[in-house]
Amino acid sequence: MLSNWLKCDEMPDAIITGVYCGNFVIKYPQEKDMLIIFLSVYIGWLLGLVLTTVFLIIFGYGWGPLPHLYIRLVKFVQNFYPHKYPRADTFWPAIIKRCNVSSLRKHHDNSLSSFLFSEIPMLSAFDICSDAFKAGFEAILQDQISVAFEPAPSFYNTLLERPDRLPFPDAERHISLQHIFGYFVALTFRYGILLPIRFCLILISFVFSTSAIVADHFMEMTDEQRIRVGVTYSRIAVANHLSPNDVQVIYADIDPEDGYGFTVTGQRHGGFVWFLETLAEKFIPTLWLERSSITDRKRFMDEVLREAKSNGPVLLFPEGYCTNNTRVLQFRRAVFEDSVIIYPIAIRQNARFGDSFWSEQKFWRYLLRILTSWAIVYDVTYLEPHQKRLDESNQDFAQRVQEAIAKTADVESIALDGRLWYAKSEQQRMKMLQMENIAKCFIDLINERTDCEKSMKLSKSLNGIKSPVLSSIVEFH
Repeated sequence: MLSNWLKCDEMPDAIITGVYCGNFVIKYPQEKDMLIIFLSVYIGWLLGLVLTTVFLIIFGYGWGPLPHLYIRLVKFVQNFYPHKYPRADTFWPAIIKRCNVSSLRKHHDNSLSSFLFSEIPMLSAFDICSDAFKAGFEAILQDQISVAFEPAPSFYNTLLERPDRLPFPDAERHISLQHIFGYFVALTFRYGILLPIRFCLILISFVFSTSAIVADHFMEMTDEQRIRVGVTYSRIAVANHLSPNDVQVIYADIDPEDGYGFTVTGQRHGGFVWFLETLAEKFIPTLWLERSSITDRKRFMDEVLREAKSNGPVLLFPEGYCTNNTRVLQFRRAVFEDSVIIYPIAIRQNARFGDSFWSEQKFWRYLLRILTSWAIVYDVTYLEPHQKRLDESNQDFAQRVQEAIAKTADVESIALDGRLWYAKSEQQRMKMLQMENIAKCFIDLINERTDCEKSMKLSKSLNGIKSPVLSSIVEFH
């Protein structure tokens, strides 16, 4: 008889690994064996999904309606939980109703050097002070630009955040066991299923791109082969900017067999993003700039215009900065010239399934949040081409395109530059210009009162001269 097996009537339950009963041997798996079986099934299932996706991409197919069904399923689960955002008729996230009298507005004709304090004529010094106080308090409660650089509001309970995180500190706190259970189930699915699958697909894409670079050194790649790795069309395409993913989203709508694509532009970064930019340079035309250098900015714009007029097309994000898709920042006017046709592209995200806005300081934190979101859902709309009118300035043309994109994306268009949020020097310059404009309002009011008083004194003096003469004439007659 084997030493590791015991008869049925002699077995101690605590130590057995198997049971011998007559002609039958029943072996119970240990906890270690069960864990290995579970991991084998788990890894095999994930590997099957990853490889199936890769083969579908290679042969030019997709998952068909399954992604849309997945989004509908996520929405169905989210609807079981109450809304945690208040309902309002204004552009989110407006918490106050602004007064048009006291709004601080930028001039459109010379947007980089002057500001308009108020559109209403001032009748007294009290009006100027009152309007300045209104604008100041409104800016303290909520200014017009900082809301564009906060995490995008989802308007729904997404199950992506902890149940105790509320959109407002004074919001009503009600956490149910159902909410806690749903959050942890969602957390397990996102980190246990979505994260490893997406991470594996990213690694495979890097291996594919690196292999293509090596192959290009030994054999000449055709245009279609290059476009399949990374996608040349006509003129300049401009779009509002949310994240580095915007380029991939627009490229995904290009058919490699058409033989055209875009020249990609952007800010030169460091770290992992630098690696991605360097990788892109191997397959597609790219133009990078260093935003802090005035000389480099001018060189960049000259290259963009030369590329658009000769080779084209150029994909440009004229805001210059990423936003959370609640605002469209002021477009840079340099490329909006007479001889350039602009092709606007409006991008709108549905933050209910995941926020694509890059708000983190570290790129790896942003990447982790993206990989563990439900999905990144974009609505991309291609607008009619725009060309500069005869009576338009470059700034007016840029503003018209900006407002067309903002209207299509259903967000607010503001006449403020993203540098105002990031650059301290720009904030100080705006402060000084606002003070100068308010002082100018006082000076104009004082000059107007002085001229009025002078005219009244002159009128009285003339009346004093005319009255004796008139009386003498009457007496003479």
